Amino acid sequence: MLVHPEEYEAVEQSIWEQVQQPNSDGNDAVRYRIITKSGQVKCILDKGRLVETDVYGKVFYVLMIDESNW
Repeated sequence: MLVHPEEYEAVEQSIWEQVQQPNSDGNDAVRYRIITKSGQVKCILDKGRLVETDVYGKVFYVLMIDESNW
């Protein structure tokens, strides 16, 4: 899956703005389109959380929900 090229920069900016807010707890939520391997465009709700780990440093946990058929 790949973030739609027309939305990539805005999605990236939105995520970082959300997780860097002083009271965010590292949480973010953003809607965008993806292009699947087969070329299909789908609408996604992406809910993520940025956490700090001893082993890997900063890591995003992300839940992606396909909203295309809702």
